[in-house]
Amino acid sequence: MVYDAMKTFKKAACTIFNNKDNRAKIQDADFVVGLVYAKAHVGKNFSLSMLRTTVCSFLDKSIGSSAFNERLTTKSLTMSLHKIFLYLLSKVILQKTNFEQDILKKTGVCKIIGVDSSIVSLWDGLSAFLPGSFTTAALKMHFCIDLITGAMEYFNFTPGATH
Repeated sequence: MVYDAMKTFKKAACTIFNNKDNRAKIQDADFVVGLVYAKAHVGKNFSLSMLRTTVCSFLDKSIGSSAFNERLTTKSLTMSLHKIFLYLLSKVILQKTNFEQDILKKTGVCKIIGVDSSIVSLWDGLSAFLPGSFTTAALKMHFCIDLITGAMEYFNFTPGATH
């Protein structure tokens, strides 16, 4: 079930990434979707070798262990995961159902929204990518929720030091 869903999502993920690197055997979109599938497939206890083997199997392409490990450490991977996550949020969470639309019509209320941001402390090694204000590294999640329907209206990640 996860395999089929990720294969379908792999096709959609290509639209998120408008750059194509002809030097790479595996494009960023494919690598990230393969990595997400592999993590879901291998569970909690896994090794890098298990991840690499599962990614290669899912993508039907081979990638050496050193090349795989190097791809895991790039800033490009962080940015790609960010793009994929925001895409999924916009396509899945932000879409309202017919039931929610009916409630709005019946009550005559357009919406009541709640706005918030929360900081999550991170490992200090991530401070180059996500600097924090009160900690060395942090991620700030900004969101806006429609309090009537529970639908997420807006969601974004920024470094924790963002005001």
